[in-house]
Amino acid sequence: METPASTDTPKRGMPLHTKIFTSLLVGAGAGALAQATMTADNEQLQAFVKNVMQPIGQVFLRLIFMIVVP
Repeated sequence: METPASTDTPKRGMPLHTKIFTSLLVGAGAGALAQATMTADNEQLQAFVKNVMQPIGQVFLRLIFMIVVP
């Protein structure tokens, strides 16, 4: 005898809001760790922010604007 399809629910991964909150906490922790281990005037930290994080942030914001503005 077959079981109804409604009881065969596939397992889902972590909910989206949990992923977002976890990423927020990991990012805040990474920022706090960078601030605690390296001062704000550290050349390596400034170079990383300027050459890596700033372009990624700009691309992210431009993608959001491309979706929202039109």
